[in-house]
Amino acid sequence: MSGSVPAELFSFYLPFSQETNPAVGILETGTLSWAEKFDLCRGDAQAATLYALTGANFMAHVYPHANGDLAQALSDYSAWGFAVNDQAVPTGQAIRTCDALNSIFQWVWTMRSPNSWIADDNSFLAALRDTFLRLSDCMTPLQMHRFTTGQTSWLLDQSWEASLRERGAELTVNEYLAMRIGAGGVYAAISYIDAVEGIEVSGQELASPIVRAAVEAGILAGVLDNDRYSFIKESRPRSKKYNIFDALRYDNPSLSPQQAILDGIAIRDRLLVLYTRLCNQILQHASEELRQYFIGADRIISGNVTFGTTALRYLSPASAATIQRTEEPSADLPATPLPYPTISWWWDHL
Repeated sequence: MSGSVPAELFSFYLPFSQETNPAVGILETGTLSWAEKFDLCRGDAQAATLYALTGANFMAHVYPHANGDLAQALSDYSAWGFAVNDQAVPTGQAIRTCDALNSIFQWVWTMRSPNSWIADDNSFLAALRDTFLRLSDCMTPLQMHRFTTGQTSWLLDQSWEASLRERGAELTVNEYLAMRIGAGGVYAAISYIDAVEGIEVSGQELASPIVRAAVEAGILAGVLDNDRYSFIKESRPRSKKYNIFDALRYDNPSLSPQQAILDGIAIRDRLLVLYTRLCNQILQHASEELRQYFIGADRIISGNVTFGTTALRYLSPASAATIQRTEEPSADLPATPLPYPTISWWWDHL
């Protein structure tokens, strides 16, 4: 299908600037050494290099304000996360949810209590324990609590995706979005912000429904960008995963693959427009720390596209030369809520 992919697939509406951590080379070297130390890929040097580069570049582009020991620990953890994502929800092979859950709950508990399996020879557990012990030295207790909560939520939602794929379930758009918000990493992504921006936003501000709506809408737009930049890779045989385009065609079988792509991009752009409108409302009365929090969210959305369209994990010769950023949405979009109950409440706060 790559020959008939609309050009819009690689044109991203992004009204935010780009930043890259200048220490990216240091992060790459450090994370590669760390991956080799813990034998993260069981002797596969090529895979270890790929995960190390992926983790370091993810941090450098998506969280460019992190620095020092914190940036290195998060780079190492991010390499672990990409390796785990491939293990928990593998492509091209049968999935056994019970097996996935056993690993996931061990990882979840290791995040909450790193010394739970000190003597265990499992390289994934040992690597995870190492990163969380180091992160606890780099974060305040509140920052660490928010980070751990976001990461454990992501792991548990990975089990939901694994169970759906094991059953061969086909998803409506509403079902897909409900699963993807967690499994795609919306809550995991925002759990970095306090630490990398050096802030502690008040719980009262973060719990505000309008703040929740804005952050979830913006970061979900970024998650849907993953469906775009990984589209070529995951269209290959034995690499199939859930995406917004297939969900649209499940809801409406008459849609052509090309039109499903355009409709999926329109959904993503409507989410990002909503995010910017809600931010404009919130920032009129926000604290300085909440303002910085939204700067961090902007960086996640913008840096995710830079990362996803340059990382070897996703890079495709079919798209590498055609990536564009635009300051306007893909089309003249309606301001009405999207018709999916799991997210339509976000528009109530305009």
